[in-house]
Amino acid sequence: MGRKGWCLELQLGLAFLAGFVMTSGWILLTAGPASAVTCVDVLNTTDEAGANGRGNRAENPGMHIYNDTIECGRASSLFVKNATETKFVEVGWFEDPVGGLFDYNCLGETTGPPRLFAFVDTGASRSCSWGMELSVGDDGFTLKDPDQNGRWTFGHAGSNFYISPDLGSFNSGLLRTNGERGGNGNEPARSEFAGLDRMDDANNWSAWQNPFEAWTSDDPGFHDCIDNGHHIRVINDSNTC
Repeated sequence: MGRKGWCLELQLGLAFLAGFVMTSGWILLTAGPASAVTCVDVLNTTDEAGANGRGNRAENPGMHIYNDTIECGRASSLFVKNATETKFVEVGWFEDPVGGLFDYNCLGETTGPPRLFAFVDTGASRSCSWGMELSVGDDGFTLKDPDQNGRWTFGHAGSNFYISPDLGSFNSGLLRTNGERGGNGNEPARSEFAGLDRMDDANNWSAWQNPFEAWTSDDPGFHDCIDNGHHIRVINDSNTC
């Protein structure tokens, strides 16, 4: 689940499974045959900071967590990606009532509230952490590598909950937000990031510089509202910023 390039192949073990391939670092959605819902399309609304950083966060108040009745999967997350977009780290929340969101033998099906997750793509393998149920509201989420050792720290609500595998020279990069939905045409995109900051080369936090909508935004029904360097929302195309 962040911009250019990000193509991973997903092997389909059975011919009757419908797969969604994660492209440019975005989430894959796979609808299993047991579900009566046909979950088609993986749609993203993404934004990028105008300057790279060694950390990305939404804090004070943070990333908004929604809990609606949905049929397919969706996610809201922060990314850091390396310059060639072959490695990335991602933190946020997801819902997946049909099973198969982030279908890399890592994240599973949700049966209630949204869940916290951390996701890592090393360029050769993937790893993650997930499980904690989240309540509706604004929570702080953080990705950072202040030690510049290629091991990213994932934070939620003021506490660290996961450390990435060693990602080598990947210790800073492109900063992105992600509002993602997979659906049958009726699923809402639900993402809002308030208190967006980047960590600079001196390990100081400051507002995103010159944020812009990324080229990987491909949702025909939703668009971004960039209120300022601290605040980005995803809204329905029937609404205006």
